[in-house]
Amino acid sequence: APDAIVIERAGAKPILTLHTASQRFVLARRTKATLLATPYLGWSWRVSAPAGHESDIRMIVAFHGGNPESRSWGGEPLAYLGMALPPFDRAIAIVWGRSALERGSLSADSPIAEYVARGGAEHQGSWWSDNLDLAALYRKAWPQDRVERARVMFAGFAVAAGTGEASASFGDIVLYK
Repeated sequence: APDAIVIERAGAKPILTLHTASQRFVLARRTKATLLATPYLGWSWRVSAPAGHESDIRMIVAFHGGNPESRSWGGEPLAYLGMALPPFDRAIAIVWGRSALERGSLSADSPIAEYVARGGAEHQGSWWSDNLDLAALYRKAWPQDRVERARVMFAGFAVAAGTGEASASFGDIVLYK
């Protein structure tokens, strides 16, 4: 839907607002940064979700290379340029939970871990600034992996199909050391 992605300005700051639409979508930026060189993620966000539900809009940070069972793509540097997303073997979905009490919980039973960065209806509608230690989360989610080999392949957003009731605005997104 053309109104599912809106870029606005709040003063000099660009703000990205995402709305659920009839089809799910992913909006991502390729990075290919070494995880230990840029282990932190910072951002500001304001979320609106139906009461009692976690948000249908989540941040996604995807990795490749840390999983010892993953295939190497280093010999094919241009192989991923035509694909919708670069190859990845692990990802962390950063979500807004149903309750504020879920904050800090990590579920990592698959290659895509889910981390609740904030939550609760009482916090919706206000701007919040958050920072995560991605390297520490990666180590906690996949302790057998070689974190020193992991690269951040892309960072972005996954938006579930919905009625347009859920929205989230993001600003000040940065990977940093």
